[in-house]
Amino acid sequence: MYRHITAIPLRTVRYSDKSSILTVLTSDSGQMSLLMSDTGGRESRRRRALTMPMSIIECEIDVRPGRDIHPVREMRAHAVYPEITADPSRAAIAMFMAEVIQAVFRDSGTTEATAWGALTDAVATLASLRRTRALAVFPLWFMARMAFLAGIEPDTGGAGHGSVLDMTEGIFRSSAPTAGEWLSPDPSRVARLLTTLPAHHLSLLPLDGPGRRDAMTRILRYFAMHNIPLTSLKSLPVLHALVR
Repeated sequence: MYRHITAIPLRTVRYSDKSSILTVLTSDSGQMSLLMSDTGGRESRRRRALTMPMSIIECEIDVRPGRDIHPVREMRAHAVYPEITADPSRAAIAMFMAEVIQAVFRDSGTTEATAWGALTDAVATLASLRRTRALAVFPLWFMARMAFLAGIEPDTGGAGHGSVLDMTEGIFRSSAPTAGEWLSPDPSRVARLLTTLPAHHLSLLPLDGPGRRDAMTRILRYFAMHNIPLTSLKSLPVLHALVR
């Protein structure tokens, strides 16, 4: 049975001399594995260009009962963002985003409309950013959006001047808890800003390179504490090197 899907490419691996397996997040059915022919011709080159991480594509696939990998019959662009593929920094961020999405949505058999809308909006935002500082902070802002989609976003109801983030409970407190891990007021303020700051104000976040790396380490620790380990992200060193 042929089926039409809209999807975000996440990862491509070589399967044989003439084919590759593309992992995608679909707009409604969670992650899928697609089989793409790779004969080295013009069509193969076109498909490789279309399936860069965090592109948005449309495919017609052959879905058959009992199969986990579905052959691709046709593929075309759904939305085109040359700003991402042409810029090494944005391309590195897109690779990072794709790895995180693959881990967070690994076991999801469906994709909620809210999640799909948030992810496609994030791709458009990445393409639209013009300030270097905003681009550097974007991965942290994206991780805050992913925390929301994963259902582990900290509750900011108790946030205020001098409050601390209780990492274990995922809430802001007026003072440090007696047990568990927590952040001091300054990194807690950064965490709250990342949760509430609109994308067009990202350049206002007061973080230099070491501060951003420290914030990312704390975010990854928070995800791990809430049962989403992201310790094997291959794109993170590249991201730190390119996005300064």
